[in-house]
Amino acid sequence: MEKFTKVKKAQETQVQTDKDSIVYDGYIKVIKQDDWEFTVENDCVVCLIYIKDEGYVVMRSEPIPPWSHKYKNNTQKLSGYFLTLVSGTIEDGETPQGCLRRELYEEAGIVMSEFKQLEIEGPFFQSKGTSSQYYTCLLELNYNEYKLVTAPGDGSKTEQMSKTLKISVADLDNIRVNDMISKYLIEKLKNEYNL
Repeated sequence: MEKFTKVKKAQETQVQTDKDSIVYDGYIKVIKQDDWEFTVENDCVVCLIYIKDEGYVVMRSEPIPPWSHKYKNNTQKLSGYFLTLVSGTIEDGETPQGCLRRELYEEAGIVMSEFKQLEIEGPFFQSKGTSSQYYTCLLELNYNEYKLVTAPGDGSKTEQMSKTLKISVADLDNIRVNDMISKYLIEKLKNEYNL
């Protein structure tokens, strides 16, 4: 929600940084090119963590305003929380691997062994309406490859309201998956491990 509020403020002042930019607020840029409008944002890393020895995956429950907005009139009274993956925006000068290590610590309290290699796929475009791309990771962790600490978060209000969840692999077919990238990595996990 915070980033869209910034866009609204930028629209009111019509901040422009180059001839193609319609709106830019320091976070999201809206570009018009070839009669097409799209957003320009940083790329992201998304990860499904599989703790194989204990038979669970690590996911996130986060308050996501677009989710709440989309289902605000739903008679089933869906929760305002969105089940998703550990993820994060790649900061300037950061590698996808560096971003993933940082997000594992901030969101899940997982401190990776420096010897653990991270296999990351991508990049894949998030949608045709943005230049932002996903780097994906299905991360199997064994007991000697990480340690658990208290997740510090990133200091944002959304992060404070979010929760990291352990979900048994036996329950994967019973959860409501809310986005395509989560669905993709869960299906990949099931296929690779015959779950």
